[in-house]
Amino acid sequence: MGQDKLYEGLKGVDASLGFAAPYCAGLLALYGADIYRCEQLEVDWARNIGQNIAGQTAPHIVGNRGKRSISLNLKEPRAREQVTAGWSFPS
Repeated sequence: MGQDKLYEGLKGVDASLGFAAPYCAGLLALYGADIYRCEQLEVDWARNIGQNIAGQTAPHIVGNRGKRSISLNLKEPRAREQVTAGWSFPS
């Protein structure tokens, strides 16, 4: 009833691991937020829970649906600049 896109206009970066935090960020995306998934180069361990088909498992798909995705080494300054380019984060 008009609440389908409750978080439309909200932007966020999901750099978490596992299932709980990516799932919560996925819920924000489901309700209209623009969520960017920044996965570590070592690969999220949720990709290894259950049957792996083409690099995907059910928990990984559920936790990351509706997000844009990129793999970066966040220890590198250039990678951090890519994530924050054009974004305005509070201090």
